[in-house]
Amino acid sequence: KGPIAHLAGFAKMSAGVGQPGGPPSDAWGFEPGQNERFPGDPTATAKASAAAKDGDKKDDKRDPALPAAQLGALTEVVVLRDPPLVQVYRVESHGRKWRRALVFASSASWCLADVDPDGHPALEDPAERYLLSSTRLGAASSSLVISRHLTEKQGRQQFVPARHLRGLIPAAILKDYAFWQDEKGDLHGDPVPGASHPRSVIHAKLVKGAGADGAGAFSAGVGEHAAVIRRIPLRKEDDDADAPGVRPGAKIPAGHVKGQLTLIDLLYAPAVLGEAASSAASIGAAETKAAAMALRSVARCLAAVEGLAHCLAWTAAPVDASRLGGSGGVIGALASAAKALNIGGGAPAGDTEGAPAHRSVVGIDRIELPRLGISFA
Repeated sequence: KGPIAHLAGFAKMSAGVGQPGGPPSDAWGFEPGQNERFPGDPTATAKASAAAKDGDKKDDKRDPALPAAQLGALTEVVVLRDPPLVQVYRVESHGRKWRRALVFASSASWCLADVDPDGHPALEDPAERYLLSSTRLGAASSSLVISRHLTEKQGRQQFVPARHLRGLIPAAILKDYAFWQDEKGDLHGDPVPGASHPRSVIHAKLVKGAGADGAGAFSAGVGEHAAVIRRIPLRKEDDDADAPGVRPGAKIPAGHVKGQLTLIDLLYAPAVLGEAASSAASIGAAETKAAAMALRSVARCLAAVEGLAHCLAWTAAPVDASRLGGSGGVIGALASAAKALNIGGGAPAGDTEGAPAHRSVVGIDRIELPRLGISFA
Protein backbone atom coordinates (compact mmCIF):
# COMPACT_ATOMS: atom_id res chain seq x y z
CA LYS A 1 0.00 0.00 0.00
CA GLY A 2 2.93 2.35 0.51
CA PRO A 3 5.11 4.02 -2.11
CA ILE A 4 7.84 1.34 -1.91
CA ALA A 5 7.45 -2.44 -1.81
CA HIS A 6 10.19 -4.95 -0.86
CA LEU A 7 10.21 -8.61 -1.83
CA ALA A 8 12.92 -11.09 -0.94
CA GLY A 9 13.64 -14.77 -1.43
CA PHE A 10 15.78 -17.32 -3.23
CA ALA A 11 15.63 -16.90 -6.99
CA LYS A 12 15.64 -20.03 -9.12
CA MET A 13 18.64 -20.34 -11.38
CA SER A 14 18.72 -21.88 -14.82
CA ALA A 15 19.86 -25.47 -15.05
CA GLY A 16 23.19 -26.15 -16.69
CA VAL A 17 24.74 -22.76 -15.96
CA GLY A 18 28.25 -22.79 -17.33
CA GLN A 19 27.72 -26.18 -19.00
CA PRO A 20 27.83 -26.90 -22.75
CA GLY A 21 24.60 -25.73 -24.31
CA GLY A 22 23.52 -23.92 -21.15
CA PRO A 23 23.78 -20.30 -19.99
CA PRO A 24 27.35 -19.01 -19.52
CA SER A 25 28.97 -18.91 -16.12
CA ASP A 26 28.51 -15.15 -16.02
CA ALA A 27 24.74 -15.36 -16.65
CA TRP A 28 22.63 -12.90 -14.70
CA GLY A 29 20.18 -15.59 -13.63
CA PHE A 30 17.22 -14.27 -15.61
CA GLU A 31 17.80 -16.57 -18.57
CA PRO A 32 14.96 -19.03 -19.29
CA GLY A 33 15.38 -22.59 -18.16
CA GLN A 34 14.27 -25.02 -15.49
CA ASN A 35 16.25 -25.10 -12.29
CA GLU A 36 16.71 -28.71 -11.31
CA ARG A 37 18.80 -27.87 -8.25
CA PHE A 38 16.27 -25.64 -6.49
CA PRO A 39 14.79 -27.16 -3.30
CA GLY A 40 11.30 -28.48 -3.93
CA ASP A 41 11.76 -28.85 -7.68
CA PRO A 42 9.77 -32.01 -8.60
CA THR A 43 12.25 -32.90 -11.34
CA ALA A 44 15.11 -32.95 -8.86
CA THR A 45 13.10 -35.16 -6.46
CA ALA A 46 12.14 -37.52 -9.27
CA LYS A 47 15.73 -37.86 -10.43
CA ALA A 48 16.91 -38.57 -6.88
CA SER A 49 14.24 -41.24 -6.43
CA ALA A 50 15.09 -42.84 -9.76
CA ALA A 51 18.78 -42.94 -8.88
CA ALA A 52 17.99 -44.62 -5.55
CA LYS A 53 15.84 -47.27 -7.23
CA ASP A 54 18.61 -48.02 -9.69
CA GLY A 55 20.93 -48.73 -6.81
CA ASP A 56 23.16 -45.77 -7.50
CA LYS A 57 25.59 -45.74 -4.63
CA LYS A 58 26.75 -42.24 -5.52
CA ASP A 59 23.40 -40.55 -5.13
CA ASP A 60 24.52 -39.01 -1.85
CA LYS A 61 27.33 -37.20 -3.61
CA ARG A 62 26.79 -34.10 -5.70
CA ASP A 63 27.75 -34.30 -9.36
CA PRO A 64 31.11 -32.46 -9.58
CA ALA A 65 30.11 -31.19 -13.03
CA LEU A 66 27.33 -29.09 -11.50
CA PRO A 67 28.04 -25.60 -10.14
CA ALA A 68 28.36 -25.22 -6.39
CA ALA A 69 25.08 -23.30 -6.15
CA GLN A 70 22.30 -25.39 -4.61
CA LEU A 71 19.87 -22.95 -3.04
CA GLY A 72 19.64 -20.32 -5.74
CA ALA A 73 20.68 -16.70 -5.37
CA LEU A 74 19.29 -14.69 -2.46
CA THR A 75 17.42 -11.88 -4.20
CA GLU A 76 15.67 -8.67 -3.15
CA VAL A 77 13.19 -6.83 -5.37
CA VAL A 78 12.37 -3.16 -4.72
CA VAL A 79 9.29 -1.77 -6.47
CA LEU A 80 8.43 1.93 -6.61
CA ARG A 81 4.93 3.03 -7.49
CA ASP A 82 5.78 6.56 -8.63
CA PRO A 83 7.98 6.66 -10.63
CA PRO A 84 7.26 3.12 -11.88
CA LEU A 85 10.56 1.37 -11.24
CA VAL A 86 11.53 -2.23 -10.46
CA GLN A 87 15.03 -2.94 -9.15
CA VAL A 88 16.48 -6.39 -8.51
CA TYR A 89 19.37 -6.83 -6.09
CA ARG A 90 21.38 -9.95 -5.44
CA VAL A 91 22.43 -10.35 -1.82
CA GLU A 92 25.87 -11.79 -1.19
CA SER A 93 27.95 -12.50 1.87
CA HIS A 94 31.03 -10.29 1.75
CA GLY A 95 33.37 -10.32 4.71
CA ARG A 96 30.66 -12.13 6.70
CA LYS A 97 28.27 -9.24 6.13
CA TRP A 98 25.25 -9.16 3.84
CA ARG A 99 25.71 -6.78 0.91
CA ARG A 100 23.42 -5.97 -2.00
CA ALA A 101 24.40 -5.74 -5.66
CA LEU A 102 22.11 -4.36 -8.36
CA VAL A 103 21.57 -6.77 -11.27
CA PHE A 104 18.47 -5.34 -12.97
CA ALA A 105 16.48 -2.11 -13.26
CA SER A 106 13.39 -1.55 -15.38
CA SER A 107 14.19 2.09 -16.22
CA ALA A 108 17.54 3.61 -17.09
CA SER A 109 16.17 7.13 -16.57
CA TRP A 110 15.10 6.62 -12.98
CA CYS A 111 17.69 4.16 -11.70
CA LEU A 112 20.63 5.60 -9.77
CA ALA A 113 22.99 3.24 -11.61
CA ASP A 114 24.02 3.02 -15.26
CA VAL A 115 22.07 0.21 -16.92
CA ASP A 116 22.10 -1.11 -20.48
CA PRO A 117 19.00 -1.43 -22.73
CA ASP A 118 18.29 -4.86 -21.22
CA GLY A 119 18.19 -3.41 -17.71
CA HIS A 120 21.46 -4.96 -16.57
CA PRO A 121 24.26 -2.86 -15.04
CA ALA A 122 26.49 -1.19 -17.61
CA LEU A 123 29.90 -2.32 -16.41
CA GLU A 124 33.17 -0.69 -17.44
CA ASP A 125 35.15 -3.76 -16.36
CA PRO A 126 33.95 -6.90 -18.19
CA ALA A 127 35.39 -9.08 -15.42
CA GLU A 128 32.91 -7.59 -12.97
CA ARG A 129 30.06 -9.33 -14.75
CA TYR A 130 31.14 -12.62 -13.18
CA LEU A 131 31.10 -11.03 -9.71
CA LEU A 132 27.41 -10.25 -10.23
CA SER A 133 26.53 -13.49 -11.97
CA SER A 134 24.03 -16.01 -10.63
CA THR A 135 26.74 -18.67 -10.58
CA ARG A 136 28.89 -16.77 -8.06
CA LEU A 137 26.17 -15.10 -5.97
CA GLY A 138 24.26 -18.34 -5.66
CA ALA A 139 27.26 -20.23 -4.34
CA ALA A 140 29.46 -20.15 -1.29
CA SER A 141 32.39 -18.06 -2.47
CA SER A 142 35.30 -16.43 -0.71
CA SER A 143 35.69 -12.66 -0.32
CA LEU A 144 38.56 -10.30 0.34
CA VAL A 145 38.20 -7.63 3.03
CA ILE A 146 40.48 -4.58 2.81
CA SER A 147 40.77 -2.35 5.87
CA ARG A 148 42.79 0.71 6.78
CA HIS A 149 43.65 2.64 9.93
CA LEU A 150 44.97 6.06 8.86
CA THR A 151 44.62 8.02 12.08
CA GLU A 152 43.42 7.40 15.60
CA LYS A 153 40.57 9.90 15.15
CA GLN A 154 39.26 8.29 11.98
CA GLY A 155 39.55 4.80 13.39
CA ARG A 156 39.52 1.57 11.43
CA GLN A 157 37.66 1.54 8.12
CA GLN A 158 36.79 -1.16 5.60
CA PHE A 159 36.72 -0.74 1.83
CA VAL A 160 33.27 -1.01 0.22
CA PRO A 161 33.28 -2.23 -3.41
CA ALA A 162 31.34 -0.02 -5.80
CA ARG A 163 29.04 -2.89 -6.76
CA HIS A 164 27.63 -2.92 -3.22
CA LEU A 165 26.61 0.74 -3.54
CA ARG A 166 25.39 0.67 -7.13
CA GLY A 167 21.74 1.71 -7.28
CA LEU A 168 21.89 3.14 -3.76
CA ILE A 169 24.18 6.12 -4.46
CA PRO A 170 24.14 8.01 -7.80
CA ALA A 171 26.65 6.68 -10.32
CA ALA A 172 28.13 10.17 -10.68
CA ILE A 173 29.31 10.02 -7.05
CA LEU A 174 30.54 6.42 -7.25
CA LYS A 175 32.64 7.37 -10.26
CA ASP A 176 34.46 10.16 -8.39
CA TYR A 177 34.88 8.64 -4.92
CA ALA A 178 36.12 5.40 -3.35
CA PHE A 179 34.12 4.49 -0.25
CA TRP A 180 35.15 3.15 3.14
CA GLN A 181 32.89 2.20 6.06
CA ASP A 182 33.74 2.98 9.66
CA GLU A 183 32.86 1.00 12.75
CA LYS A 184 29.59 2.92 13.21
CA GLY A 185 28.41 2.05 9.70
CA ASP A 186 28.90 5.52 8.16
CA LEU A 187 30.46 5.77 4.70
CA HIS A 188 33.43 7.97 3.81
CA GLY A 189 34.23 8.75 0.18
CA ASP A 190 37.75 9.77 -0.88
CA PRO A 191 38.22 11.43 -4.30
CA VAL A 192 39.82 9.27 -6.97
CA PRO A 193 42.26 10.62 -9.60
CA GLY A 194 40.35 12.69 -12.12
CA ALA A 195 37.43 13.43 -9.79
CA SER A 196 35.26 16.44 -10.59
CA HIS A 197 35.82 17.88 -7.10
CA PRO A 198 39.23 16.64 -5.94
CA ARG A 199 39.30 18.98 -2.92
CA SER A 200 36.30 17.36 -1.26
CA VAL A 201 35.17 14.25 0.59
CA ILE A 202 31.83 12.49 0.88
CA HIS A 203 30.28 11.58 4.22
CA ALA A 204 27.15 9.41 4.33
CA LYS A 205 25.55 9.07 7.75
CA LEU A 206 23.24 6.08 8.04
CA VAL A 207 20.03 6.69 9.97
CA LYS A 208 18.42 3.65 11.55
CA GLY A 209 14.69 3.31 11.06
CA ALA A 210 12.03 1.33 12.90
CA GLY A 211 12.58 -2.41 12.86
CA ALA A 212 16.35 -2.08 12.39
CA ASP A 213 18.63 -3.81 14.83
CA GLY A 214 21.74 -2.41 16.43
CA ALA A 215 24.78 -1.85 14.28
CA GLY A 216 27.85 -3.95 14.85
CA ALA A 217 31.37 -3.13 13.81
CA PHE A 218 31.53 -2.14 10.13
CA SER A 219 27.82 -2.82 9.70
CA ALA A 220 24.70 -0.71 9.78
CA GLY A 221 22.72 -3.66 11.07
CA VAL A 222 19.66 -5.20 9.50
CA GLY A 223 16.43 -3.38 8.68
CA GLU A 224 15.38 -0.11 7.12
CA HIS A 225 17.93 2.69 6.91
CA ALA A 226 18.24 6.05 5.21
CA ALA A 227 21.42 7.99 4.46
CA VAL A 228 22.28 11.68 4.64
CA ILE A 229 25.03 12.29 2.08
CA ARG A 230 27.19 15.41 2.39
CA ARG A 231 29.98 16.72 0.20
CA ILE A 232 32.47 18.53 2.40
CA PRO A 233 35.34 20.67 1.06
CA LEU A 234 38.91 20.03 2.14
CA ARG A 235 40.96 22.90 3.51
CA LYS A 236 44.40 23.75 2.29
CA GLU A 237 47.38 23.73 4.59
CA ASP A 238 47.56 27.53 4.77
CA ASP A 239 43.83 28.04 5.43
CA ASP A 240 42.81 29.45 8.79
CA ALA A 241 40.52 27.75 11.29
CA ASP A 242 37.45 29.64 10.03
CA ALA A 243 37.80 28.41 6.44
CA PRO A 244 35.03 26.15 5.10
CA GLY A 245 35.41 22.40 5.27
CA VAL A 246 37.76 20.13 7.19
CA ARG A 247 41.46 19.43 7.07
CA PRO A 248 42.66 16.31 5.22
CA GLY A 249 42.76 13.33 7.56
CA ALA A 250 40.51 14.93 10.16
CA LYS A 251 37.45 13.16 11.51
CA ILE A 252 34.23 14.37 9.90
CA PRO A 253 32.08 16.14 12.52
CA ALA A 254 28.63 14.69 13.06
CA GLY A 255 27.04 18.13 13.02
CA HIS A 256 26.92 20.85 10.39
CA VAL A 257 30.19 21.67 8.63
CA LYS A 258 30.72 25.09 7.11
CA GLY A 259 30.70 24.86 3.31
CA GLN A 260 28.99 21.48 3.14
CA LEU A 261 26.45 20.53 0.47
CA THR A 262 23.79 17.92 1.26
CA LEU A 263 22.49 15.67 -1.49
CA ILE A 264 18.76 15.85 -2.19
CA ASP A 265 17.11 12.50 -2.90
CA LEU A 266 15.38 12.78 -6.28
CA LEU A 267 14.20 9.17 -6.44
CA TYR A 268 12.69 8.13 -3.11
CA ALA A 269 12.10 11.39 -1.23
CA PRO A 270 9.19 12.72 -3.36
CA ALA A 271 7.15 9.55 -2.88
CA VAL A 272 8.13 8.88 0.71
CA LEU A 273 7.69 12.42 2.01
CA GLY A 274 4.50 12.87 0.00
CA GLU A 275 3.06 9.73 1.58
CA ALA A 276 4.13 10.84 5.06
CA ALA A 277 2.61 14.30 4.59
CA SER A 278 -0.65 12.84 3.32
CA SER A 279 -1.06 10.66 6.40
CA ALA A 280 -0.07 13.40 8.86
CA ALA A 281 -2.11 16.27 10.19
CA SER A 282 0.72 18.46 11.47
CA ILE A 283 1.16 22.13 10.68
CA GLY A 284 4.07 21.49 8.30
CA ALA A 285 2.39 18.61 6.44
CA ALA A 286 1.00 20.85 3.68
CA GLU A 287 4.39 22.48 3.15
CA THR A 288 6.12 19.11 2.97
CA LYS A 289 3.56 17.71 0.53
CA ALA A 290 3.88 20.74 -1.76
CA ALA A 291 7.66 20.41 -1.69
CA ALA A 292 7.41 16.69 -2.51
CA MET A 293 5.27 17.49 -5.57
CA ALA A 294 7.71 20.16 -6.71
CA LEU A 295 10.67 17.83 -6.19
CA ARG A 296 8.95 15.11 -8.21
CA SER A 297 8.45 17.59 -11.05
CA VAL A 298 12.13 18.56 -11.00
CA ALA A 299 13.16 14.90 -10.93
CA ARG A 300 11.02 14.11 -13.97
CA CYS A 301 12.61 16.91 -15.95
CA LEU A 302 16.14 15.82 -15.02
CA ALA A 303 15.39 12.15 -15.67
CA ALA A 304 14.18 13.00 -19.16
CA VAL A 305 17.38 14.91 -19.93
CA GLU A 306 20.15 12.81 -18.39
CA GLY A 307 18.88 10.18 -15.99
CA LEU A 308 19.08 10.35 -12.20
CA ALA A 309 22.31 8.35 -12.13
CA HIS A 310 24.14 11.46 -13.34
CA CYS A 311 21.96 14.21 -11.84
CA LEU A 312 23.00 15.66 -8.50
CA ALA A 313 20.84 18.15 -6.62
CA TRP A 314 22.40 19.79 -3.57
CA THR A 315 21.21 22.06 -0.79
CA ALA A 316 23.45 24.44 1.15
CA ALA A 317 21.01 24.51 4.08
CA PRO A 318 22.64 23.81 7.47
CA VAL A 319 21.60 20.17 7.71
CA ASP A 320 22.69 18.75 11.06
CA ALA A 321 22.93 14.98 10.61
CA SER A 322 23.53 14.48 14.33
CA ARG A 323 19.95 15.59 15.09
CA LEU A 324 18.20 13.04 12.91
CA GLY A 325 15.62 10.78 14.47
CA GLY A 326 15.24 7.09 13.79
CA SER A 327 11.57 6.22 14.31
CA GLY A 328 9.01 5.29 11.70
CA GLY A 329 11.27 3.35 9.33
CA VAL A 330 12.64 5.02 6.22
CA ILE A 331 9.65 7.39 6.15
CA GLY A 332 10.45 8.55 9.66
CA ALA A 333 14.14 8.88 8.91
CA LEU A 334 13.55 10.98 5.80
CA ALA A 335 10.91 13.08 7.51
CA SER A 336 13.20 13.71 10.46
CA ALA A 337 15.95 14.70 8.03
CA ALA A 338 13.73 17.53 6.85
CA LYS A 339 12.62 18.50 10.35
CA ALA A 340 16.19 18.55 11.64
CA LEU A 341 16.69 21.88 9.90
CA ASN A 342 16.51 24.95 12.10
CA ILE A 343 17.28 27.77 9.70
CA GLY A 344 17.60 31.03 11.57
CA GLY A 345 16.95 29.36 14.92
CA GLY A 346 13.42 30.67 15.26
CA ALA A 347 10.03 31.04 13.67
CA PRO A 348 9.93 33.04 10.42
CA ALA A 349 8.64 36.58 10.59
CA GLY A 350 4.88 36.80 10.32
CA ASP A 351 4.18 33.29 11.57
CA THR A 352 1.22 32.91 13.84
CA GLU A 353 1.39 31.64 17.37
CA GLY A 354 1.78 27.89 17.56
CA ALA A 355 3.69 27.61 14.27
CA PRO A 356 6.78 25.39 14.34
CA ALA A 357 10.12 27.04 15.05
CA HIS A 358 11.75 25.18 12.17
CA ARG A 359 11.20 24.87 8.46
CA SER A 360 10.75 21.33 7.14
CA VAL A 361 11.57 22.23 3.52
CA VAL A 362 14.86 23.29 1.98
CA GLY A 363 15.60 24.65 -1.45
CA ILE A 364 17.83 23.27 -4.17
CA ASP A 365 20.91 25.49 -4.28
CA ARG A 366 22.91 23.66 -6.93
CA ILE A 367 22.23 21.14 -9.70
CA GLU A 368 25.09 19.28 -11.36
CA LEU A 369 25.04 17.18 -14.53
CA PRO A 370 28.72 16.12 -14.52
CA ARG A 371 28.56 13.86 -17.57
CA LEU A 372 27.23 16.77 -19.63
CA GLY A 373 29.63 19.25 -18.01
CA ILE A 374 26.73 21.39 -16.76
CA SER A 375 26.14 22.84 -13.31
CA PHE A 376 24.02 25.78 -12.20
CA ALA A 377 22.59 27.37 -9.07
